[in-house]
Amino acid sequence: MAAIAISFAIALGGQFISSLLTPAVEGPRLDDLSAPKSNYGVQIPLIYGTTKVAGNLIWAEDIREVKRKRKAGKGLGPKVVEYTYFADFAMLLCQGPIVGVSRIWLNSKLVYDLRHSASTKTLNESKEFANKYLRIYLGTGTQSRDPLIQSKEGTAATPAFRHRAYIVFHDLPLEEYGNRVPTMTAEVVQNGKLRPKNQTLSLFNPGSPLDLKAFFDALFGGDLAFAGNVLEAAPINLRVVVADILAKAGVESENIDLIGLTEQNIRGFVISSSTTWRDALVQLQQGFFFDVVESAGQLRLIDQRRYGVVMDLPPSSLAAHEAGTDRGEAYELTRTADLELPSEIQVNFLDPGLDYNQGLQYARKRALETDSQQQVNLPIVMSSSDARTIADRLLYLAWVRRITYKFNLPLRYLALEPSDLVRMPMTGRNQVVSITKVNLGSNLVVEIEGTGYDDTLYNHKATVPEAFCETFTVDSSGTYSLQHSSLLEFLSLTDTGSSQTYQEGDDYQITLSTGQLLILGSGDIEDDTQVTACYLLPAGVVPRETEIFRGPVGLRVFDIPLLTDRDDDYGLYAGIGSLGSTTVAGLYGSRAGGDYDLIRTMGTTLATGQLESTLPPASPAGIDQSAIIVSLFTGELSSITHDQLLAGGNTAVVGGEVIRFKDAVLIGTGRYRITNMIRGARGTEHRINTHVPYEDFTLTNQLERIDGNPGDLNTVLNFKAIRSGQSLEEVGEISPFVEGNSLKPYAPTAITGSRDGSGNLTISWSRRDRRASELPLFAPKPLSEVDERYEVDIYQSAAVVRTIGSSVPSISYSAAQQVADFGSLQGSVVIRIYQLSAVINRGYPAGATV
Repeated sequence: MAAIAISFAIALGGQFISSLLTPAVEGPRLDDLSAPKSNYGVQIPLIYGTTKVAGNLIWAEDIREVKRKRKAGKGLGPKVVEYTYFADFAMLLCQGPIVGVSRIWLNSKLVYDLRHSASTKTLNESKEFANKYLRIYLGTGTQSRDPLIQSKEGTAATPAFRHRAYIVFHDLPLEEYGNRVPTMTAEVVQNGKLRPKNQTLSLFNPGSPLDLKAFFDALFGGDLAFAGNVLEAAPINLRVVVADILAKAGVESENIDLIGLTEQNIRGFVISSSTTWRDALVQLQQGFFFDVVESAGQLRLIDQRRYGVVMDLPPSSLAAHEAGTDRGEAYELTRTADLELPSEIQVNFLDPGLDYNQGLQYARKRALETDSQQQVNLPIVMSSSDARTIADRLLYLAWVRRITYKFNLPLRYLALEPSDLVRMPMTGRNQVVSITKVNLGSNLVVEIEGTGYDDTLYNHKATVPEAFCETFTVDSSGTYSLQHSSLLEFLSLTDTGSSQTYQEGDDYQITLSTGQLLILGSGDIEDDTQVTACYLLPAGVVPRETEIFRGPVGLRVFDIPLLTDRDDDYGLYAGIGSLGSTTVAGLYGSRAGGDYDLIRTMGTTLATGQLESTLPPASPAGIDQSAIIVSLFTGELSSITHDQLLAGGNTAVVGGEVIRFKDAVLIGTGRYRITNMIRGARGTEHRINTHVPYEDFTLTNQLERIDGNPGDLNTVLNFKAIRSGQSLEEVGEISPFVEGNSLKPYAPTAITGSRDGSGNLTISWSRRDRRASELPLFAPKPLSEVDERYEVDIYQSAAVVRTIGSSVPSISYSAAQQVADFGSLQGSVVIRIYQLSAVINRGYPAGATV
């Protein structure tokens, strides 16, 4: 109180005297301004493709302090001395050259994003941040010295860091990083290109509907507002990576034979520790399944999936022996005990859905006495599906190869080499053997060793949900909406500088319900708390309606819209991609925790394969003229006429989208070039722009309809396909989440909006029906639902502010409702329209801005 009284008395004498006698208030100030220390001896990463690396500090100036005085409040307030801090430093990324850096995080905060998927606002903010605070060096052999480092250290003491990619930060404000030099991680693109962001929008594309939402997005701050390049990453060919690693290991190019290695692509691969070139090659072998053998002075790289045996061995060739000695046994078998084999294989990988943090997928062989686990660490960027596929293959390969075959052949078989496949006659059957060792004995007998081989393992491809994380800010109000809470994996809440995952009963009580996340604090939740929500698939994408392909008979199960109008009932589609040596297989199913029952016997083989690239974006109207290449595992394709195309011929499923194609031209063994496609057939136009590289391809002509029970909707069902000689226990199951997509109403179309003089908005649309695809063009449209009902969501940003129901294909959004929702009349509103089903509830949405 005394201090206040003195200050008041002085103020009566004049503000000038007061300013001289009132002491200044000091703001927070650092005690230590020294530069952070570098980490010496850290391996410089070598990357291929695209991945995330941690920056290693290679140069820094002492933190720079800036002092500023200001008067607090009005009139007689005290002076305040504030201190702000700035840093100049350089971070080493990896060996160069690279094509660019697409994202940069400082202390886990994303400050720079140059990907094509980034919003215009983010791109412009990233461009501004780069212009103010950083320079990126790509690690070329001709790059010059950085001018900032040169001005501080002198020319002679400033290296150009050639063949090293690095980033120089200058005048970076440190306030939001705790007034310390932040840690840095970056998404580095070694293979890709800079290209302009889409800067034009074709409003009148013949044969295509006008996309009003895209038009308004572009017109009001969309792509048209960004002037600059985005960085588009591209995968790198496996052959290129292997050849480069062998070259770095000192192997001359003329001593390398890559012909037997198929052209697979790598999204990203990093060599970041003191890894030998041999170890790096082994990691690629485990991820891409190829062998390295020496033949005629060359290193030959050959896919483990072979295409046919080299030769059939006649019974008379076995048990070759030296003249004058007794003939021995035809062959010798050595079997590894089950207890010595793994029951589970875990694959650690770099998950792009988790910003390249470590992901884990595993495969387990059930009903075994052994509990042996093996862990495989792969610094390879891949999807969860690819990692699960690798785990499955490695596990079952270990069991397939548990038997070693030894036999002797005459000298004329000396041309056989490791990795060759031979068919060896055995009692009651023929066994395909993959040769692992060839030795010429002193008695001129060719001694062979090999293991079992099953090519169906290389057709196997698992499908699991992809991981996706998003971060948002919460405050003490405590209620937040999440679009996919039912798919939530975990939450990470960060406040007061700490980050942890909270479960029920911890400091924060978390309750999940459909479409909503409730955070109820048993303690206080501070404002501006950061929440990271991790889902099992990308935000805004419904659960994948694609195949789940696992097991030696190549079972595929689809929860997709009706493929024919006559299938109008709840159910799934199923088929088998490979029957192997048998002609039939049994399809078995079970509900959670229940026994498996035989559903039916299947005796046809699907035409199945995989795309060699990504199915490109397209319009659902007209004929898509782009081309895709499909590598078939089983079956074959053929071209059809235009009339057959329009009648539903050559229908296939790719990544949940139903397509049709007219032309399929054979361009190699099992490889077809597909052109002249109808996209988004049977109501799957929402899948057109959601594709990822190397998706599975399935021709639908041999799929069989599996009747379902409406009680199974929104549950997980389990399926197995068993062929002769197999047991239920030894075959992996597939477990799709069933949504009943065959009963979902299609998305409405032809959305229009009109306003009267008072600002009332009328929104109209046209109904579609899931059973109208095979009707004549002008035939009356059926109504497949119990009654005609719709719901229209009105959006403000990403939040729904109002839902309006209707029994006719139109609604009125009154001026009074607009003022209540937005505070004023709206020139345009963002909407989503759903037709309703008595069984499924909402169908597929149609979005528009009207």
